[in-house]
Amino acid sequence: MNHQLIKGIPFSTLEYAKAISLLKGWLHEQQEKPRFVVTANPEIVMSAKENTDKSKQFKKMLLSADLITADGIGVIIGSKILKGNLKERVTGADITHDLINYCNDNEYRVFLFGAAPESNKKALEKLNEQFPGAKFKGQHGFVNGEEIEEVIMKIKQFKPHLLLVGLGSPKQEEFIYENIQTLNIPLSIGIGGMIDIISGTIKRAPKIMRDTGTEWLYRLLSQPKRLKRQLVLPKFLLSVMVERMKGTPS
Repeated sequence: MNHQLIKGIPFSTLEYAKAISLLKGWLHEQQEKPRFVVTANPEIVMSAKENTDKSKQFKKMLLSADLITADGIGVIIGSKILKGNLKERVTGADITHDLINYCNDNEYRVFLFGAAPESNKKALEKLNEQFPGAKFKGQHGFVNGEEIEEVIMKIKQFKPHLLLVGLGSPKQEEFIYENIQTLNIPLSIGIGGMIDIISGTIKRAPKIMRDTGTEWLYRLLSQPKRLKRQLVLPKFLLSVMVERMKGTPS
C-alpha cells in the first residue's frame, strides 16, 4: 500500500473513495485478521515525535495500525510542503458515517466506546432510530483502570463487526493497540469526539468549511478551550518546513 512519511508517520495516499472501499472490504472479510485504523491530525503526529519513552511508545502504537489516514488539513498542507501526494483528507467523521451506513445495509454490529454517559446514550438512541438494520451497543468513556476489564468483557460478549473508540488521543489508540488481539474485531477505529457529534452534544462544522479545510476554525470558535491544541498546527508546519529545507525526513 502506497504511503507518504510525514514526521515518521506513514500516511496512506489513498483518496477517500478508495480508502472507504478498502475499509468496507475489511469489514466484509471479517475473519482474516483484526484491523486497526488511525485517522491522524498534526497533534497526533507531533505527540509521536518527541524523544521521550511515552512518545516513542505512542509512535509504536501508531505504526502498528493497518491504515493511517490524513484527518487534518494540516497534514495535507504538510504533504504539499514536502512535495508529497496526499490529495485529500480522509476524516474519522466521514469514515464513521459511511461505515455505519454500510453496517446498516449488512446488519452488522457496532460498538461505541467513549464520551460522557449521557452523550453515549443519546448517540445510541439516534443510531438505533436512524439505522435499524444495524445493531448498536455502547459504553461511556468515564471508566477507571479497574473497570476496563468489564468494558472488554462487554465488547467481547456483543461481538461487534466494527468498534468505534472515542476516548481522545492517545487513550483511544492505546486501548485498541493493547486489546486488538483479545477482542478480535474485524475493524477498530479511533474516532475522537465523533460520539458527541452523533449525539448532538457538539455540532460538526458546516459542509462548506469542511470542504475548504477550515473546519479547525469552526471548532476553535465553537470550543475556545481548543486554542492550546490548535497551536500545535503552526509548530507542525514549521517542523515540516525545516525538514523540507534539510532534505532529510525525521
